[in-house]
Amino acid sequence: MRGPLAAAIRETREETGIVLKHIKYCGLLTETSPGQYNWINYVYLADIAWQSPPPCDEGTLAWIPFEQLAHIPTPKTDWHIYDYIVKEKPFAFNAFFDANLRMLSMDEEIEGIRVV
Repeated sequence: MRGPLAAAIRETREETGIVLKHIKYCGLLTETSPGQYNWINYVYLADIAWQSPPPCDEGTLAWIPFEQLAHIPTPKTDWHIYDYIVKEKPFAFNAFFDANLRMLSMDEEIEGIRVV
């Protein structure tokens, strides 16, 4: 298997040691700026059994209950992703930034709406 799904499963295993058997594709976020900041993010959802966060080369992992997300620094784009995931709505977000990485706008392509 190759592509974004395989990459999500592989990266989760490599960075956390967690082996995912089933994950659900939720949507896509593209982030674009006039400079070097241009990303495509595939968003998946996985249901895993509780375990202590494993050690990770990428930083300190922690499980954050959904109710506590409002109390941690979170990019503006993520709040819209969380909302669509909770509502079980697919999404295709396009976020546009200026050269200083300030978000100018964010559109949702499937519904054809501007969310920011």
